[in-house]
Amino acid sequence: MAVSGTFKLFSFVNFHSQVNSGVTYECAITGRGSSQKTDGLSPRNFPNSHSSTPTQCTLFVPFIFCDYNATCIVGSNKVAMPLDTIYLTRHGHRLNWTIDHKTGTYFSQFPTPSGNPSDPALTSHGVRQSHELATHIVSGDVTPKPFRVYSSPFWRCLQTIEPSVRALGDAKKAQNGKGGTDGIDEQAEFEIRVENGLGEWFGSTTFFHHPAPPTISTLQSLKSGEAAPFTLNTTRNSPILYTSTRGESIPQLHNRLATALAGIIREVDAEITTIEASLPTEQRTSKAIFICSHAAPLIAIGRVLTGNMPADSSEEDFHVYTAGLSTFRRRGSGPAASKPGKGLLADGTMIANPDVTVVPEWEGGKGVGGGWDCVMNGDCSFLSGGAERGWHFNGEESFDTGPMSDPAVPAVPAED
Repeated sequence: MAVSGTFKLFSFVNFHSQVNSGVTYECAITGRGSSQKTDGLSPRNFPNSHSSTPTQCTLFVPFIFCDYNATCIVGSNKVAMPLDTIYLTRHGHRLNWTIDHKTGTYFSQFPTPSGNPSDPALTSHGVRQSHELATHIVSGDVTPKPFRVYSSPFWRCLQTIEPSVRALGDAKKAQNGKGGTDGIDEQAEFEIRVENGLGEWFGSTTFFHHPAPPTISTLQSLKSGEAAPFTLNTTRNSPILYTSTRGESIPQLHNRLATALAGIIREVDAEITTIEASLPTEQRTSKAIFICSHAAPLIAIGRVLTGNMPADSSEEDFHVYTAGLSTFRRRGSGPAASKPGKGLLADGTMIANPDVTVVPEWEGGKGVGGGWDCVMNGDCSFLSGGAERGWHFNGEESFDTGPMSDPAVPAVPAED
């Protein structure tokens, strides 16, 4: 007899294994009839039976098991575990550039790998940070391990996350099919999914276009010796969206990241459902994604995941140090309500994914993808230099690049 229902976890659930956040459990329904109340709850639609043999079901507990809804399908063990953890990191310490605000012309201090003056590489210190991050990601201090990896298309982000991708790939090979719940999922994919929706924030402009990031084909053509510099996923159909080259206001930036994150979460949830629907319970694992982006987008991501937008956008709520790591745990898995996108996204923003057509409603504590809690905010304990180059909003940016250009460096005259 298959009966479905959503309920709070109280004493009528009898766990067979230790409770850990984000793990699938076998549970036993004690057989209370559907007319009987439990712990002051309204009647639940369970089988009206007092059999001594408990009915088996599968529960997904997103984070703190006694606080959130869990869904059980009685008589079936084919409930896939959705994505439950998101790791965020900012690119490492990078080289600099300047912009002539009168003309919108960008100038790089040094030649850039992609030829885009606003797309510099990491400094040697930033490279060191990227390897320290990789060592931390594969250590026992980070669980669950990433299942998918996403990045802004800018070089400094790809360069930061590449050592982690390679280290995770090596660790997966080394476990030789024995990942289990504490290791790396056997279905984990360690190729970087380039997502333009995670790209840098450029302030609004009406008289010039900001430089666009390199395309995947451009990135593939840029080799270091005989090898491609990055382990890229080239089979994904398209990014969730492409950003406007005319820049964005702060509200438009937040809505852009809400749209991108909602699309990413939906994409990964669908993949997990397909993978795990046919797996026995003991082979299902907690799932995480790893995202590398920039200072302003990462602050916006923290806000759209939690649903908490401060009255003053310059509030220092989420820490975005270079190569630091923040962790978010999922509160639920229901889709957020949505609203028409006109005016919410900057003119010129192009949504490329056909499954994403509107901007999700995320404010007021809702958050995208069911809402998330920040459980680690800008951890830099694993970096030899500690927390460096923090950033926060300081009002709207108009026809300049905000966090992308160091205000201490004077602009280079266009005629030079």
